[in-house]
Amino acid sequence: MTLSRRAGELRLSGEEVNLFALELQFAPAGKAAFELRGDALSGEPTAYPGTLVARSSNANRGALRLINRVSLQTYVASVVGSEYGLKDEEGAKAMAVAVRTYALRAAEEEAGSYDLGDQVWSQRYEGTRGLSKATLRAARATRGQVLTHDGALIEAAYFSSSGGHTASNENVWEGEARPYLRGKPDPYDEAASPHIPWTQRLSRRKLLDALTRAFEGRVTGFVIDSRSPDGRVEMLELLRRGDENLPVSGPRFRRVVNQNFGYETLLSTFFDARRAGSRYVFEGKGFGHGVGLSQWGAHEMARQDHSYEDILHFYYTDVALSSVKEAERKPVAQTELNDQDDAAKDKRQGEAPAETTPENESDKAAAAPPLPSPSPLASAQIAADTLTTTPPPDSTARASAADTTAASLQKDDPETSKRIGW
Repeated sequence: MTLSRRAGELRLSGEEVNLFALELQFAPAGKAAFELRGDALSGEPTAYPGTLVARSSNANRGALRLINRVSLQTYVASVVGSEYGLKDEEGAKAMAVAVRTYALRAAEEEAGSYDLGDQVWSQRYEGTRGLSKATLRAARATRGQVLTHDGALIEAAYFSSSGGHTASNENVWEGEARPYLRGKPDPYDEAASPHIPWTQRLSRRKLLDALTRAFEGRVTGFVIDSRSPDGRVEMLELLRRGDENLPVSGPRFRRVVNQNFGYETLLSTFFDARRAGSRYVFEGKGFGHGVGLSQWGAHEMARQDHSYEDILHFYYTDVALSSVKEAERKPVAQTELNDQDDAAKDKRQGEAPAETTPENESDKAAAAPPLPSPSPLASAQIAADTLTTTPPPDSTARASAADTTAASLQKDDPETSKRIGW
């Protein structure tokens, strides 16, 4: 069968079927998973547990919106495997609490037909691929646990590597200072991170051309203007031919560079820059925005026999480990993602995932639900705006992702009956 869109309706057509509907739900039999593949999806086919809901996309004519409804426990376990992937129990449990907290808080923010995307603009969710015995154990061991400050869910940001010092949220994103997202020296990350130091050499001409395309006026150079207290580049000035210098934030500069040279070019804004002939040399440390929990730091703390509670209390200031039922579910302002909203695009967790060290394949095979035999859904033709299963090359791709994939959490039972989708 083929799933497509005609006008404002969905059409399911095949040899014995010709069905029109505003919404369709697909429920695999038993514990089977459904698999998405086709021209609209990049990389390997991805299998998902739970059910699949298909609707028309209002934003893109002729396209589909796909929503995966799945239990929160399974979602948390999958995200831990997709975002973390390092082999330690306590770090994985700390990540499970952060992932659960972030998911429930984001569900309040979105308040729509879905709550989360499966890409780094929300949290990276790779369905059954992220599941293993280890990640399922981490989710079960922390079942129902979330982080709160003054009784409310926190914004549990995380990233790959701090470079030896985490960042306060207001120095990276616009908005009020969060008392629980305070920058501090991070000796654990400094001892373990493979991203200290890093060096990148870029063609001066190509970089200046990229900056000229991204900003007004002909850019002829740049200088670092100011740094935040933790040492990250806060503001730069672009030198422009025949015009005044243009101030640009460090995160926005990094985003433009990575958009043009690759996602892992400037790993963070914790860098120095110099000109060397026809090239610019960037020397830096850390990977990601630097706010909240460092994955490599958590890994090192676990290696040094710290508990997951120790890890969470080190990286998040003045927080309590609470149950979902105890957490005060305060509605918070919705953050809209668009090309002009630099802060919103950078503050999503998975901006810089840790280098993945997967569990062994036998663990994954034992943990993941069995895949179904070929079915009509497996060969469905999915329209072009459905979300891909690989991370976007840079954070600017997150702006369009919000309408193409999503995850919905049912509000009745926060631990057993959640909905995730695209």
